[in-house]
Amino acid sequence: AIYLPREVTRFPSRRHNLGVYRVAVLHQLGFHDDGTFGFSLEQALQTVPAQRMEGWREGPPDAEPVSDLERFFRMAGVPALLRRLFTTLEDLRIDCALGRRYPGARADLERVLAHALAPRPAAAAGALGELGALLEALLQYTLGASPEVLLAQAPAECDTAVLGALLKEAANVQLPGATVYDSARSAVACHDALLEAGLATRRSRPATEGGDAQSPDNSLAFGDDDGPQTLGPEFRSERNVRFEDGMGEIDATEGEEQQDQDEEQDEDGEQARPKQAGFHFGIGGGHAKLLQQESPSRD
Repeated sequence: AIYLPREVTRFPSRRHNLGVYRVAVLHQLGFHDDGTFGFSLEQALQTVPAQRMEGWREGPPDAEPVSDLERFFRMAGVPALLRRLFTTLEDLRIDCALGRRYPGARADLERVLAHALAPRPAAAAGALGELGALLEALLQYTLGASPEVLLAQAPAECDTAVLGALLKEAANVQLPGATVYDSARSAVACHDALLEAGLATRRSRPATEGGDAQSPDNSLAFGDDDGPQTLGPEFRSERNVRFEDGMGEIDATEGEEQQDQDEEQDEDGEQARPKQAGFHFGIGGGHAKLLQQESPSRD
């Protein structure tokens, strides 16, 4: 299923707001079309260099089954960090594949990415912490920020060598033919670079039957809610997608909450948006009709 907010009023042009829907739908469909939800843990373990997986192991089985992708995250030294890195990189891969597959959607994609990049916070270590600043810079790269600018503007507290390594891995998933396993491999490389720099720490879990007390834990210093400023825009999976269900279902709550916030701002007279330029979209099968509409060649 694909869920979308009932209305988009991000742009003054109705056509540009329709473009937001087009990009959101194509991005979510990309998780199916480009293999995200076909992820196989067995194949991933054959793809990621063995030295990077040293010490990784699965914990006790869950009461409820989880996807191979979630099992992969949980094997890492810092699962929440690997999950964040993978979703950021996989979103970049999906967007690049989207632009190649649907040339008519490129203008909409570029517009949406630029709009998402514009209000991002400066990647200042003082405000976000060094880890948060590096994650923010990586996210901004996936939205179109220049690597040269990101490196030049990196705060003094940030290790530019680490940032350069993250951006190099991100560039790998932009290549034609890149797969979900390239995103996994690059995410593991970024995860390791951050751990080696001492920017994320691991704790040991108690000894369990058949295990030892020093094996990597799934409960670590970096949490899913750390650095909320580093979360991505609404159409991206950093906010919405539930990878663990393996079905690509998108939670509509985020869009509805954002719409409610927009309506409250309008009532207060702040950042009032021209409602006539909005685009209303009924959830439930409507995306098929949306995708059939060709993007106009010019504004």
